[in-house]
Amino acid sequence: MILLKRRFLVLIFIIITIVFISILLLSIRPTTIDDFSNKLTTDDFKSILKNNNTSINKAIENYNLDNDDLMACLSECTLNKKEKDKINKVMGKLLLENFERKTPTEDFISLRQKQEAHAALWDLIFNKSEDKNNVDKETLIKESSFLLSEDLNELPIPQKLLATLHQSLYPWVYNKKFKSLGDLLSSYSGRGIVMCVGNHHFNFARSIIDTLRYVIKTELPIEIFYNGDNDLPKHKQETLSKFDNVYLTDISEFFDNNIINLGGWAIKPFSVLASRFEEIILMDADAMYIRDPAILFEDEGYLEKGTIFFRDRTLFPGSHNGSRWLKSWMFDPLPDTKELRYWKEETSHEMESSTVVMNKTKNILGLLSVCKLNEQRIRDDVVYKYVQGDKETFWIGFDMARQPYNMLPVPSVLVGELNVGEAGDDPDERQICGHVGHTTRDGKILFWNDSIVKDKNNEKYNNILLRFDAYYVEDGEGEWPNLHCQNLNIEDKGKGNPTGKDPLLFDEEEKRILNMITSRERSHHYLTTPEKKGYKKNSKKIRE
Repeated sequence: MILLKRRFLVLIFIIITIVFISILLLSIRPTTIDDFSNKLTTDDFKSILKNNNTSINKAIENYNLDNDDLMACLSECTLNKKEKDKINKVMGKLLLENFERKTPTEDFISLRQKQEAHAALWDLIFNKSEDKNNVDKETLIKESSFLLSEDLNELPIPQKLLATLHQSLYPWVYNKKFKSLGDLLSSYSGRGIVMCVGNHHFNFARSIIDTLRYVIKTELPIEIFYNGDNDLPKHKQETLSKFDNVYLTDISEFFDNNIINLGGWAIKPFSVLASRFEEIILMDADAMYIRDPAILFEDEGYLEKGTIFFRDRTLFPGSHNGSRWLKSWMFDPLPDTKELRYWKEETSHEMESSTVVMNKTKNILGLLSVCKLNEQRIRDDVVYKYVQGDKETFWIGFDMARQPYNMLPVPSVLVGELNVGEAGDDPDERQICGHVGHTTRDGKILFWNDSIVKDKNNEKYNNILLRFDAYYVEDGEGEWPNLHCQNLNIEDKGKGNPTGKDPLLFDEEEKRILNMITSRERSHHYLTTPEKKGYKKNSKKIRE
């Protein structure tokens, strides 16, 4: 009975919220907030609420909103056309009461509704253009100060609702580094790379920055985030700062850590939010690029939507805990989400977040929502129990904020060595062993995760360089004897290779870049020691 009552209350809250938001969205866009108020007619409420007065009154009683005017108006104001202003105020008050209530951590239905209401009100108040992707930064900076207003009673209803929601959802953004949304947005400019680097990834960071500066020769500035001096000691900060055009930033100085309690994967989205760059390429410290990452800003999907998300490999298809959890509260996903393999239950891993590209001003609502999912209680008590770390929170957060996103529609690749019997029980099995990588939209190898060592998590291999023979383009769920080796199944056209295709060899330019990267490693030993440098030879290597 308690569960049924709770579900009934949640349903009524959703109905009430949808009623108000539907009226906002169905109204012809006003030129001013006052015009908006005038367009809320009694007939609008009458047509929607005429069959729901009893239920709404019960909901008010159950939520302890003991207010005679509120009760009377919801029951009677629909009969009097002169009462439109009163209806406006009463519905606003009802919604404010609900918006101000803290959402239980596990209640993602209510959290989703709050995010949607926040997005709808945001669009109504700030978007002066018919193009929802055309966000005017200066408008946001100049007109958003009311979001932190201490006297909400002085605000018009739409602004009051938005300010209440904003303060409820994102209290950790302000009162430390930033005093307003305008402060946050004004701190953004230009394009750059963002990395999160602690002690564990320090050597990987040196290796990739060396590659970016001296092999790829990208001109993009790099901002390195760390979580206090215990996370990255001063002498290591100084080492990284010696590279050209590199900035060191302590993420612990930006947000209210009592709420978000930064650590682990969660640092990544908050570093994106805090970064000085307006357009960012969030790059894991162990990602390895063989082309200038700046070309990502030219992708057609990025130009349209201001994001690039990369697909992870296809693993464990079918219904799973994550998909069941998602569909228990995500009732009307964006078209982008409906196209995902995760939503279709074709994989339990959708996104690989070793690189994320984002125009932050254009997607500020989506980014805030991603960060929300990485607050300590939400990530520890709910989200990370269903998805692996931060990676799926990017597209889930964007969906919750109703912001379209660009999941690059090309499969992942596996980059590495061509071997026989490297993993598994069959000593004659032809395999490719290495790291998950990604291409540009036109199929050119761009980067892979896990650096250039053979296996960073296995002491047997993590001091040995991977041999770069070829790469294999994913074709559905593969056959994986372990997480680094995939069976090729060329002759029998088996699992993961229904067409019997061969791996692709690197072209001459790609080989030149790879040779330069490995040559610099042998000289500098960022990842290997002189005693153990070089390639591990395999007598069963496939001959080219």
